[in-house]
Amino acid sequence: MGEDKAGRTEALERALRLMLEHPALTIVAVTDDPATGASTVELEVQLGLPNAWMAEGSSPNGVRAIEPVTLVFPHSYPLRPPRIRLRADFNRSLAHVIPGPPTERPIPCIVEGSLSELLQQQGLAGILNQLVAWLENAALEFENAYLRHSSVFIEFQKEAEKYLGTPSNGEDATMSQSDRTLHTTSNSYKK
Repeated sequence: MGEDKAGRTEALERALRLMLEHPALTIVAVTDDPATGASTVELEVQLGLPNAWMAEGSSPNGVRAIEPVTLVFPHSYPLRPPRIRLRADFNRSLAHVIPGPPTERPIPCIVEGSLSELLQQQGLAGILNQLVAWLENAALEFENAYLRHSSVFIEFQKEAEKYLGTPSNGEDATMSQSDRTLHTTSNSYKK
């Protein structure tokens, strides 16, 4: 593995070029640790949030439109993946966040399985793309929770209409004869 004058490996230099080319990423700073050979890359990740949230600067659950993220590349990169850290005040109650102690920055669980496997299968581009998708999904968790609850309500409403009849005509075409009897009986109490 060749190294440049800053002590960075060729693999890390390629990784930095890839991050520079990624449309959602901006490199803010790169810090090299000569003692460990690790390099820390501070990024800003531009998220594709709904327009109202973009105007506010964040989603209702606190995920920012431009989210700071830190990648720590070990000297053994690309044999080992970078460690990903979110900002210290990132909402630790969101799904797929490893909160850790309050003195440490939270870690996103961006893939089901091993980050090393993702690196070997899709390269750093796969990790970066998955990170952006994960952050966007974390921002949408508020909306998705609402939609999940709404869909449960809609299913409940459909089931209720089978037995109680639809609001428009008082009877659902899918009701069986016994359901119609139940419906007719339950409606007679309303009179």
